[in-house]
Amino acid sequence: MCTRKAIPRRVTFETPSKSVAGMQEQQQFQQQQTFPFKLYNMLEYACDSEFGSCISWTADGSAFIIHDKDVMMDNIAPMFFNQTKFRSFTRQLNIWGFVRTDTIDGWRHNHFLRGRPHLLNEIERTQVKRSEKKSFSIAKAEALAQQARTAVNSAKNVAVAANETSSRVDAQAQSFQSSNADNSAYVGMAVAAAAPQFPFAQAPAQGQGSDFPCLFQDSTSLLPPSVQRYSSDETINQAARTRTEQAGAIDRY
Repeated sequence: MCTRKAIPRRVTFETPSKSVAGMQEQQQFQQQQTFPFKLYNMLEYACDSEFGSCISWTADGSAFIIHDKDVMMDNIAPMFFNQTKFRSFTRQLNIWGFVRTDTIDGWRHNHFLRGRPHLLNEIERTQVKRSEKKSFSIAKAEALAQQARTAVNSAKNVAVAANETSSRVDAQAQSFQSSNADNSAYVGMAVAAAAPQFPFAQAPAQGQGSDFPCLFQDSTSLLPPSVQRYSSDETINQAARTRTEQAGAIDRY
């Protein structure tokens, strides 16, 4: 197993002078700064150092295997890459078209072969993962926007229905008030017409058309005729008794 050591000095490439190297050397230098070239150089460095047990080529040189990702990311990767997390490193592998092998933590690419660095120029960077993620984000945003529009339309429909209901209630209330006023007028006319025959009847006061008990001052008028006659006889007898008692009191005085 590899032991953790201090991070060695980062490997750098000398930038060629445009006046001397020309455009071809400048292009070659830029290609050497890409992920496949850095990965190839890191593997060659690891095989020539004590870090060969952390990452190495396979026997046929068609793939590489990561044996200890923690040691690799702490000691070797900072020399060649800006990534300090293994997740970012594997994401770069996917972007550049590397695929996993049957071996655990094994990776390969058809143009990533040991001893054939000229094939590295054939490796192209893809945007499949990012495009899929972007498409998913757009679809999700559109779905949320559609839900928001549906909610707004539902709220508008509820508001319209509430306004219609309120208008119907107001119309019914006005109709009821108008009908009540008409009934009060009819009752007043009926009482006035019946006044000569029924002296106890009284026309309703203003605003009291719906209070029908106030039409009658004498509650006995609601009784049958025989009961009314008996009540009248009792009233006469009571008056006679009162006068007799008064006369007796005067005589004693």
